[in-house]
Amino acid sequence: DWDSHDNLVHSHIVLGQSYYHLKQDDKAIDTCTKGIALDPRWAEFYVTPGEVYYRRASEEKAKGEWAAAGENWKRASWWFERAKKCEMPETWGFVETDNYTWIPSDRLCMAYGEMRRFIDANRENENALKFRPNDVRLQANRAYLWDVLYDRLNDRPYRLNLGGGQKPVPSYRNCDLY
Repeated sequence: DWDSHDNLVHSHIVLGQSYYHLKQDDKAIDTCTKGIALDPRWAEFYVTPGEVYYRRASEEKAKGEWAAAGENWKRASWWFERAKKCEMPETWGFVETDNYTWIPSDRLCMAYGEMRRFIDANRENENALKFRPNDVRLQANRAYLWDVLYDRLNDRPYRLNLGGGQKPVPSYRNCDLY
């Protein structure tokens, strides 16, 4: 019965997220693992454990526990990489669309950045910006990553001043011939 299957899936999602918010991390991961065994198509089952390890890594970083934070960034990225592969399931039930669009990329950007994988971090941030182009934090990530990745004068992608006449615009290259 398809309807009861979706209800069972949704109950695992809600229970796993509830455990996460109650900081009962082991129960959250266990519930999501059982959900994956039930129906692996749902990104929510991968995002929730990813968030557990993401939170742990952030807390350990704040305490200066760099080795433990590094391990948890790797674990978080493993879960978010799997979440990115999920396509939104066709269902009459509830689907958290952000888990199929920008959230995995956003979290991967942070994890990759912490692991000093800046090219990967930039790729994921650009992917997240496709879904949230006006997000100030994602735009700040872009500026930071471009500062890390590109030489300011030589390698940075050029911003062109098209149609501005001969009036110079700071940080843009003038392209007008007339």
